[in-house]
Amino acid sequence: MKYVVADDQPAMAMLVERLLKSARGPIADEIHAVRSSERLFDVLIATEASADIVILDPAIAGLKRIALVRALRQRCPPARLIVYASDDSPFLAARIIAEGVSGYVLKTSPTRLLLQAIQHVRAGDTFCDPRIDFGRANADPWSSLTPKQQRVCVSILHHGSIGRIAEREGKAYDTIWTHWTKAKKALGIRHEAELAKYFYEKGLMHLLDD
Repeated sequence: MKYVVADDQPAMAMLVERLLKSARGPIADEIHAVRSSERLFDVLIATEASADIVILDPAIAGLKRIALVRALRQRCPPARLIVYASDDSPFLAARIIAEGVSGYVLKTSPTRLLLQAIQHVRAGDTFCDPRIDFGRANADPWSSLTPKQQRVCVSILHHGSIGRIAEREGKAYDTIWTHWTKAKKALGIRHEAELAKYFYEKGLMHLLDD
């Protein structure tokens, strides 16, 4: 069984490597460690280092989060992915799981959960850290917005101007303004600065990666 540990924090990568090496039974035959998404793809593409399981920090240097997982699924489909993340956002976890990862574990959880995830994935199953509170995401006002209202909020943080968004998307100014007004009311915010704060506090920053 070959592993790639992808984490740009040396101490964390070392912890995962030691966990794999010290685990009871022949859990790891070969372990490669990388510190950037670019190096990760280099290692996975090399035939002699093709991995069975990738243990991945989605915030690693280079391509990140959803885009990174999506690229891994497209370019290296045989590899099974376990995300080992610092970010406990249920919104982020749900998006990454939807991209087809086999496991999702928080770095703040006991390391035994990572070992459990590895064992489940080795057996062909999936594993999700029980500390990820998906109910919190479902109950959040963000989940009550329509897809169009959500897209306008993301565009506001990207472009900052209703007029600029309307011009870029070829939509009427009043249409964009209506979506933005309804979104502000639902989220309990008044302006763009509060929207940025809301995204940060609620774990929605990954939406700005797209």
